[in-house]
Amino acid sequence: MRAVAVFCGAGPAVPAHYAQAAYRFGQTLARKGLRLVYGGGAQGLMGAVARGAQSESGGILGIRPAFLTGPESAETRFGEQVVVADMPTRKAQLMAQADAFVALPGGLGTLDELLEVLAWTQLGLIRKPTGLLNVADHFAGLLHWLERAAAEGFVRPAMPRSLLVETDGARLLERLDHAENPGSVL
Repeated sequence: MRAVAVFCGAGPAVPAHYAQAAYRFGQTLARKGLRLVYGGGAQGLMGAVARGAQSESGGILGIRPAFLTGPESAETRFGEQVVVADMPTRKAQLMAQADAFVALPGGLGTLDELLEVLAWTQLGLIRKPTGLLNVADHFAGLLHWLERAAAEGFVRPAMPRSLLVETDGARLLERLDHAENPGSVL
């Protein structure tokens, strides 16, 4: 594993404990020599995870859609930045550039990216491990829904078990690095 795509919230008004966890996760990625691949934002958890990786001189690849390129100064951008045409291209690039995926707390965009990765994994289109950094039990509702959907036959029974969930970032990265190929368990 060399690069991890991180899906997370970009809104500026989030509780501090989420931003602190994202910053620490960015530091952990860099300390382990892993490149951060993310949505390219400078605010919210996106900015926090990038600042954390940057504080440890980690590799960073930000992938932003053209419509989100505002007048932010170069000081608010982290690492290498790629501007793509639109959101579908951004998601495709995030998936292509990463060896694993991690969702941190976030909103609809985070959920959209995570669920697309899980759906494509179930279809066998992606064979890369996926994890949740479950800060403050943020993903409890989603995890409950996945278990119910599996029990009722809407997702394959192995799907909830293949999604690695931890509250500690270093432990999550260790599990992702040693994860079985998701395509072989679904």
